[in-house]
Amino acid sequence: MSERSLHTHLHVSGADAHGWLSRVWAGASSVRWMFVIALLFRLIMAARVIPDYLPAETPVDHDHWAFGGEMGHIGRALAEGKGFADPLYEATGPTAEVAPIYPSLCAIAMKLFGEYTAGAAYFMLSLNCLFAALTCFPVYWLATLLFDKRVAIACGWTWCWFPYSIHLAVDRLWENTLSCMIAAFIWWMTCELIESKRLRDWILWGGLWGLQGLASPAVLGTLPFLAAWVVYRRTKLGLEWFKPALASALVFIAIATPWTIRNYETFRRFIPFRDNFWLELHVGNNGDASIPEPFESAHPFKNASEYAQWMQLGEIKFMDAKKVETLNFIRENPGFCATIFLRRVAYMWTGVWKRSDLVNVSFNGPLTALMILGFVYAWQNGKGLDVMPLLIAIIIFPIPYYITHARLAFRHPIDPLIVIMTCYGIIAWIRAHFPARKSSAALATTAA
Repeated sequence: MSERSLHTHLHVSGADAHGWLSRVWAGASSVRWMFVIALLFRLIMAARVIPDYLPAETPVDHDHWAFGGEMGHIGRALAEGKGFADPLYEATGPTAEVAPIYPSLCAIAMKLFGEYTAGAAYFMLSLNCLFAALTCFPVYWLATLLFDKRVAIACGWTWCWFPYSIHLAVDRLWENTLSCMIAAFIWWMTCELIESKRLRDWILWGGLWGLQGLASPAVLGTLPFLAAWVVYRRTKLGLEWFKPALASALVFIAIATPWTIRNYETFRRFIPFRDNFWLELHVGNNGDASIPEPFESAHPFKNASEYAQWMQLGEIKFMDAKKVETLNFIRENPGFCATIFLRRVAYMWTGVWKRSDLVNVSFNGPLTALMILGFVYAWQNGKGLDVMPLLIAIIIFPIPYYITHARLAFRHPIDPLIVIMTCYGIIAWIRAHFPARKSSAALATTAA
């Protein structure tokens, strides 16, 4: 081969390699690929755990509790035409113990594939996987809005392989991935609203809050604080907020009101979303501190005396009884309740409990530290106001679980924010300590 031919060959090969690398980078940068890979991996994993939800693995005396617990039981009642009812092991009548969306999805699964079948289990797990994978989009968009594309790519791929997102999609028939997906869109839209001039953004925001109330009302605790922050920031920027906020509120009310009316007509009591607060407070404040959520000592699905009391009194009077019992216990044992409150705070952010899981501790401790590092760098880099909605959500959202009882799965709606700030903390640290890479990143951003 002549020198000229060799030079031409090398030039073409170099161009081909560059083109291939460009295509790989374009694929890696695409949030659509993040979604596809996240979904496929979760669906494959879900297929491996279906036997855990079938009758052979779920004894009849537990009435298929592994298949969604109260959610699955209410779904069965809906599928059988009994209405939104019967969350425990026997017919207990209408209920408002949980919000309606996920049990309704369970009912659809059972109508399509039969009660407690492999088809119904895989249908629900597939929905879990879909919700978890769709969360890649708001994670990527929010990171892009707050920081830059490189941070967004890191956040999107981190969410794709985030252990809790995978675990909760395939190992738990519950609303965790659904409420997390809706919450992630809310966090993104909240930051968008600060400078948005589009009414449809406000309408979408109100709609998302309404859906969240019907999926997992716990997230609504952040609404007044985030709304106040949006109003404050828009006022500082000289942007109108009252009329679009009113439109958003009307959309939220329109979505939430039918369920509230149903509850009032059924129970003759104002129950906006669900009625289980006093039960959950009782579970975590009854003297048992052996584990973060001691269901065996206080919850009707595990404790025979509590179950008998529910069957005797009915749901509403049972919840009233738990209110009296729990408030009396808190008044008589303030030291215990204060101590266990602090233990729950530590548990939610480190995984540390008396019988803590080493895997959770080794994962959550560093994760929390890196998240804090991300907020520190955001403040130092002039992005403190930009990330304030994330900080508000992270501080406010877990408070009900500090008060009642804790599980790391309950934290899932703010996991997207933790991932974003963790990734930013790592990347900001690298940029701060390796100026050459920081300069290259800046040049790449400018060129883009």
